[in-house]
Amino acid sequence: PPPPPPPPPPPPLFFFNQTTPYAMLRSLVGSEMCIRDRDIFARSLAKLEEVDVEGGTFTQIEALFTEMSRDTRVKKFRLARHNLSEMAPKLFAGVLSKLTDVTLLCNKTTRDQMEALFSKISDQSFLKRINLSEVSVSHVGRGLFARALAKIEDVTLRGNYSDSNQIVELFDALEFGTKVKKLSLSFYDLSHVDAGQFSRALSRLVEVDLRGFTDVQTQALFTEISLTPQLKKLGLSGTNLSQLDAGLFSRVMARMGYVVFTSSNCITTAQLEAFFTEAASSTLLKTLEIRDVNLSTLDHEVFSQAVTRLEEVKLWQARLTQDQVQSLFTAMSRNTKIKKLYFIGSNVSSVKPQVLATVLNGLDEVTIDHTDITRDQAKAFFSGMSGNTQLKE
Repeated sequence: PPPPPPPPPPPPLFFFNQTTPYAMLRSLVGSEMCIRDRDIFARSLAKLEEVDVEGGTFTQIEALFTEMSRDTRVKKFRLARHNLSEMAPKLFAGVLSKLTDVTLLCNKTTRDQMEALFSKISDQSFLKRINLSEVSVSHVGRGLFARALAKIEDVTLRGNYSDSNQIVELFDALEFGTKVKKLSLSFYDLSHVDAGQFSRALSRLVEVDLRGFTDVQTQALFTEISLTPQLKKLGLSGTNLSQLDAGLFSRVMARMGYVVFTSSNCITTAQLEAFFTEAASSTLLKTLEIRDVNLSTLDHEVFSQAVTRLEEVKLWQARLTQDQVQSLFTAMSRNTKIKKLYFIGSNVSSVKPQVLATVLNGLDEVTIDHTDITRDQAKAFFSGMSGNTQLKE
């Protein structure tokens, strides 16, 4: 007779580390629905320090909030794609305001819930970071809106349903000093904010990531930053910077600790040349990320001198010439501060195999893709890695 079928596999076991921060994976939360007892679910998650929930039922989420209102170790909480409209505003606001890091992504909430949350934050809150994405805040009074956010160090607002008066009020608060150090605003119309107020408010911060402002505001912002160099990271994805004077552009960007250039910035050849020349002598710039920007016009020596001074370099579709590639890797083989290198879409086949192997094995982290690496280069790289390498990833 045929052998009996093998027994079914045992149900998956989920292990939760209670002594170190633990991020609840969304795939796990989705499969977690096998836990029928909502109280067990709530008590278990409330013992963690970091929780990410997506896909639970309302009864489970309500039970979790109730448990967290009594006692919890949770500090960082991400809640995505839930209908929370039936939850009591007091419970909703009380729990979230006691945490240090909150992300609400595409959740359905009520006017009363959001007003309660902002009131709680304004009065007394432990929050240091808040991320509200696709969450309606338009019914929150503009004064309350600004006062609450002004007490949080790291604020991210993406695609939220708010009005221009709230944003103007927020910039008014930022201009005169707040706890905010990092601000990210995406899919907002910022044109209603006065250019002077806009520039003075943002120049007080440490990190800024914005979209949707005017050329006049851009000019005012760069001028203000050049006078008060407190800002360390300026993300301007989708903003045309081509109208800026090359000298002003280069002085401001080379002072940053982290710089990102994308094709949407429409950076001119003169601006690129001025920036890399400035960056070649800068001691502040640590990370440079290039995405789909043509660098082929840059002098290869200026390019390599600027890049080798950095700690992290991300070159995505930078259209580098062979002279630039060879100059960069040769310079890195002699001396470099680079620890992390992302090199995608540029041909490295002309680099000597031993030079490429020495450079890559001297880094901490490397990503190379679509680089036309040769067989000899690959062999030298892996031979070097099998012997002595600094690589961790």
